[in-house]
Amino acid sequence: AGAASRGDVLELGCGRGLPGLWALRNGAARVAFSDFDSAVLEDLTRADAARLSSTGAAFFYAGDWRGLPDALRRDGFGTFPLVLSAETAYREDTAEELAAAGAAA
Repeated sequence: AGAASRGDVLELGCGRGLPGLWALRNGAARVAFSDFDSAVLEDLTRADAARLSSTGAAFFYAGDWRGLPDALRRDGFGTFPLVLSAETAYREDTAEELAAAGAAA
């Protein structure tokens, strides 16, 4: 399981959250799922995580990445040994926000 088994994982722009769900199932202590679309998080990602047989914990963050670092700190997260993101930024302005959120993680 590699880095996933050592602690916390952050998935930026998770959508369905398949990489984060894989990490959760393979030993991650906690996975923070982040996506701008709250409906996707609530209707799909959260539901899939609830069905998953795992000893880890899932956290869900909807909205702009600029507020993500503060939200993660409020929930007791520090740094992440593994940050996941795929096909996340489609515009230059969101790419900059993504990079800043990743750097803060």
